[in-house]
Amino acid sequence: MLALGAAIQILAHALRAWNPPFPLFVVTFWLASLGQAYQDTHGNTYVAGVKGAHRWLAFIHAMYMAGCLVGPFVSTAVASAGATSRWYLFYTVPLGIGVVNLALVLVAFRDSLRFKRAAPSGDETGPESSTDTSTDAAEASQRVSRNKGAMMLIKETVRLPSVWLLSTFFFFYLGAVLTASGWVVEYLVDVRKGSLSQMGYVPAGFNGGALLGRLLLAEPTHRFGARRMVFGYVLISIALQLVFWLVPNIIAASIAVSFIGFFTGPLFATVRNTRKTMGHGFRSLTRIAHDCRGSLLGRSSSRRISTRRPLRSSSSLPRWEALCSPSSLASSRPTPVSKSCSQS
Repeated sequence: MLALGAAIQILAHALRAWNPPFPLFVVTFWLASLGQAYQDTHGNTYVAGVKGAHRWLAFIHAMYMAGCLVGPFVSTAVASAGATSRWYLFYTVPLGIGVVNLALVLVAFRDSLRFKRAAPSGDETGPESSTDTSTDAAEASQRVSRNKGAMMLIKETVRLPSVWLLSTFFFFYLGAVLTASGWVVEYLVDVRKGSLSQMGYVPAGFNGGALLGRLLLAEPTHRFGARRMVFGYVLISIALQLVFWLVPNIIAASIAVSFIGFFTGPLFATVRNTRKTMGHGFRSLTRIAHDCRGSLLGRSSSRRISTRRPLRSSSSLPRWEALCSPSSLASSRPTPVSKSCSQS
């Protein structure tokens, strides 16, 4: 599934790089989001099961923000190049990264890439044919059992009030964070009258802060408890948002945005590491809420394709398409929910 997601993303970026018609350009965003959803879902599920998962989850999510950190530098150069800018060539960068990503996935998981043999034809007889038929029947039975187990898992999970409470929190949290980071340049240019060539780099401060936050705050969050630390991060972020709104200074606003990224960065990786308190089912539904991540709150609003505005990097696309992926469902039942949401 990781390889499939990587291949879908390559297709999306390849279609974008030659300035396609607008309807096809819109479709490529769906393809890129679907591929990213496959990779995010299975990548997070795989890493969440290894020893020291909180550290590795923080690392892979930090690498995600590292990609977001590079994006504004490329997109700002494209946006400020003038009316003749060939903005669509920006997508050759994620296209090349996508090819490297697919190659690395194929190498890393080469032992699990297996292609099943075709079913034997009717004229084949003998012990080997009978054995293959029995094996195929057993595998089909196992698939049916897994599908029934997945449906039971979802039914049990959706009955947990804590699942809906925390999923709603992350739905609004990610919608607010991604909307703010996506529109900060627009705000600083139109409201604070900043220069586009300079304000275009402000999202790099936000993404850089999130990168450092996911690397540096993972261990304190794990040691002192997720519930306590997340509550503190949210309060600090609200205070910084007020500074951004109320202080009429571009430098102060840019610094505030960077620290907002720092303190909100580790939140998603933290909730992904809740196996001991919520089980796999909680992480699956939380993932769905993340993929929806407030797109209806503003990220899905259409913006003009103009060389006056920075292009958004493909790493920040909405991922509600993960809902289309039945493989995003976890394969184990949720454990009883404790009264505390903090990690041990």
